[in-house]
Amino acid sequence: MPDCYDGSLLTLWRQGDTVIAREPLAGIKRDIEPLLPLHHADVGFAAEWRINWAHYEEREAAGALVAFSVREAETLIGYAIFLCVKHAHYVDLTQGLNDALFLRPDKRRGLLGRRLIERCDFYFQHTDIQHIVWHVTAQKDFSPILRRLGYAPEAALWGKARPWAVHPRRPPKP
Repeated sequence: MPDCYDGSLLTLWRQGDTVIAREPLAGIKRDIEPLLPLHHADVGFAAEWRINWAHYEEREAAGALVAFSVREAETLIGYAIFLCVKHAHYVDLTQGLNDALFLRPDKRRGLLGRRLIERCDFYFQHTDIQHIVWHVTAQKDFSPILRRLGYAPEAALWGKARPWAVHPRRPPKP
């Protein structure tokens, strides 16, 4: 597994009382509850969120997860979480796969979102991560920011929710 997490807090950017840091998952998990309904609304997927915290914690313990926080006066206002994996087809390629990105809607004006992405890039330059993949949803397309930072589209993911999977109490129609 890639060595992209060592358990310490690392401040990557500060302006006034706003801080972007690499932070242990436990700190983010402790303060994330008020942001989850807003993040879920952004995603636009109908299924109820039931976050598998044990999965994240196992990944972190294995050194295969890195989390970034955005805090204003110590209040969590955003986060980015990456899974760090060896690519299945390119054995020598280690990727940082963005699993979650959120910034509170009232903080999205200005450059804070861009700063978060830039700080993630800066951090990964000092690890064995060779390729960063951001997950951009159709509902919240921030690809213009990524393009300005040198990213290019690589693939398009298409999804189809099975009605019985999204709404398990409703049986499928024959």
